[in-house]
Amino acid sequence: MKRKSPVLAILLVLTVGMTAVNIWYFTMDQSVAETAGQEAAVEEAAHETTKSPEAGAVEEAKSVDEVAGQNAAGDGKAVDEAKMQEAKEKVESEFDTVSTTLKTPGNVAKSGSREKLPSGEVVCTLADGTQARNIWAEDEEGKLSYFGYDGCLVKNNFAPDGFFAGAEGVLDESVSRLSGSQGKVLMGEEFVTDTSSDPLILFEEDPDKTYECLFIKRYSFGYDEVFGVMADPDSDHAYLLKPDPNTKEDFKDAKGALMTITDDGKTLIVSDCGITEKYHIK
Repeated sequence: MKRKSPVLAILLVLTVGMTAVNIWYFTMDQSVAETAGQEAAVEEAAHETTKSPEAGAVEEAKSVDEVAGQNAAGDGKAVDEAKMQEAKEKVESEFDTVSTTLKTPGNVAKSGSREKLPSGEVVCTLADGTQARNIWAEDEEGKLSYFGYDGCLVKNNFAPDGFFAGAEGVLDESVSRLSGSQGKVLMGEEFVTDTSSDPLILFEEDPDKTYECLFIKRYSFGYDEVFGVMADPDSDHAYLLKPDPNTKEDFKDAKGALMTITDDGKTLIVSDCGITEKYHIK
């Protein structure tokens, strides 16, 4: 048998050894790379978790700015809402936040000229050329006067909005504004003034059901003056007394005397053609 050369044997052993070493190094490199990748991922996650509050606030602010920008670039809803809020605050400023009632009359127009008729009534033409009716008219001095359903200056009575027109027909802020329900018409009761029982005032049912009821002035000489009673839809104490109850009109078109009911229905204040009478239960 032929014997192998010692040199070849040594070379073979060295070759096998080097191959094994290379395989070991390759395996270790792969393991180290994987570990490094895992550590980098952990570090990045930790960085995201430990972001500073300032950085978060900045990003949140950017988010808000982006939303605001979208609103501004969109259909302008944000702007419209701001305008609506401004208008609401303006209206609320005209109200007493405690009693939720107007501080001053809201139905006001500039008066153009006033005229005293031969019969004594005072009427007013507004700046736009229309006749003042159921409205507060402001004169050159800024004074407010109420002209009733019949177009005449009202004195010593409450307007439908609850404000009081004094002896000269000018707004009297010393008199508390009427608010809340002051009472309804008391059927079956008779009313008189402090000085006379003629005429006698009473209410009767309207047989035609055209009006809420009929307001009757009954004179001692046997004559009845009859009015149709129409409730003011914008007031809880004011009524229009229509002089011709046989015809029907919408409230906005009707003309007549102003009747204010106070004291739970026990007091009537009637202003007709510039003259005001106060009645109480007989």
